[in-house]
Amino acid sequence: MATVARVDGIDVTVVSDSPVVADGLRAADIVPRDGALVAAASGRVLDAHADRATISLDGEPVGSHARLRRRGQVLVQNGAARVEPVDVRTQAALPTGLPDVENSVWQPGTPGLDEIITGHRSGEVVSRRTLIPAGPAMPNPGRVIALTFDDGPSPDWTPLVLEILRRFAIKATFCTVGYNQRRHPELVREELAEGNTLCNHTSHHPMLDRLPPEQVTAEITDNAADLRAITGQDAQFFRAPGGRLTPQVIDVAHRIGERVLGWNVDPKDYLRPPPEVLRDRILGAAKPGAVVILHDGGGVRASTVAMLPELLLRLIAAGYAIVPTVPGPPPMF
Repeated sequence: MATVARVDGIDVTVVSDSPVVADGLRAADIVPRDGALVAAASGRVLDAHADRATISLDGEPVGSHARLRRRGQVLVQNGAARVEPVDVRTQAALPTGLPDVENSVWQPGTPGLDEIITGHRSGEVVSRRTLIPAGPAMPNPGRVIALTFDDGPSPDWTPLVLEILRRFAIKATFCTVGYNQRRHPELVREELAEGNTLCNHTSHHPMLDRLPPEQVTAEITDNAADLRAITGQDAQFFRAPGGRLTPQVIDVAHRIGERVLGWNVDPKDYLRPPPEVLRDRILGAAKPGAVVILHDGGGVRASTVAMLPELLLRLIAAGYAIVPTVPGPPPMF
């Protein structure tokens, strides 16, 4: 059976016993196109279907599988592409004099303030200007050690780590991964509420040096936006999974106001050595200004949790102050 219809002003004939609107669209060689939402800074596509195309049949909205009537009038309205809205806010300015990657404990100078315009969804920086310059940073001259915990939050291990830190009145730095912090935002808020420092550890924990530039940007800025949504504050630091850094990775982190955090003591707790081995590796490498990398997520962290109380006791007995990769929670403006 042949059905004659008019599709966006084109007369078409569809041969079918049960013709549908999709048949008419194919006959007219018309493909409805959704409008994309794109990032304000880079133009990368955030949502390819943000504004969906619509189809009407004789003036009524229909789907593509609606029955095509004889002499039916089909009209297609493509979606409109649009740029994401932007947010304007103030944010702590990066201190001057910092190394590109902080592998030891640094302390900032006087705080500064930037005005930053970012994409509402992407978190990408559209523009940034300094309102109050920050003072120069310098290496912390004290007998200090920073403990950092990667790959959380984990409902199994993060609460145990927090309880131990609370018992010793010690603050640490938590480098959280997007897919974990989205599952357990309450743990991220607890970390911050107890005075610990938050660190962006990407959305999906990829090796960033293997990704194309647009994915590198997305991994860093998307997780920064997630942390801001969860806590109402900007992360102070960024740490690359595996320490796999490139000039682009460093630049993206610095553009969104995050200091790049490395480490100089790695006891390899991810390999799950016995607690006493893990403890002794850290004590053997301890030195003023050390940044120790540990993990509270990404696997079974029983050895890390088990050795932590004795490690803290021994470090304190050796005269170390344990600090959260200064400056700690960001100032609120």
